[in-house]
Amino acid sequence: MEISVIRFLIVFVVLGLASLPAQAQQAVKQAGTITPGHATMWGSPGVIMDGGTAAAGFLTSLGVTNNGGPGICLNSAPITSPFNQMCLSVTTNGGAKISSYTYGGAVTPGITFDINGSLQGFPTVTLPTGISSKGSST
Repeated sequence: MEISVIRFLIVFVVLGLASLPAQAQQAVKQAGTITPGHATMWGSPGVIMDGGTAAAGFLTSLGVTNNGGPGICLNSAPITSPFNQMCLSVTTNGGAKISSYTYGGAVTPGITFDINGSLQGFPTVTLPTGISSKGSST
């Protein structure tokens, strides 16, 4: 009889201790509606919300640490089809770079800057083949 009581107490204590971490955790709540593909942000402690669109965003900061490769990229379409990609990158010793690439047979774009509605384009230039780095034909 005494062994049964001890077993009961051990099981009771173990089960009670096992439930403590679950009770200490707080569920994250959602505020407002969400849109698939939008960033999620903290609205207040324990509450997440939709981060908004590019035209009306609510994010106040975004940090990316990446030394050398593309840090922030924008694709024109899903990567399962032809698409263009523009990226920002930076290196500790090599400076910063804005890159524009095509993948899967997409049309090669130039880069256009829109400053207050005034467009300044930088077209894609194809260098001729058969010229060496010293300027003589090969």
